[in-house]
Amino acid sequence: MRNIVEIKRSFFKTIDKEEILSGINLQIAEGEIYGFFRTEWCWKKTTLMKCMLSLSTITSGSIEIFLGKKSTRTQRRNP
Repeated sequence: MRNIVEIKRSFFKTIDKEEILSGINLQIAEGEIYGFFRTEWCWKKTTLMKCMLSLSTITSGSIEIFLGKKSTRTQRRNP
């Protein structure tokens, strides 16, 4: 099966110079159900979902979401 979500290992998110998310490597195959379960990570899950939906910008790395024949890609590199 093909992956419908790919987050590369170089994915980082910082807020006010504080590293919030780092080194995430996530691949979700078509047909899979994926859940986030960690009580001490609750606001980081929300931040990751906002980045996946392009509601928040990422500091570096890339997120790819495949919808049918289209691909939505969010990418940013450090200057």
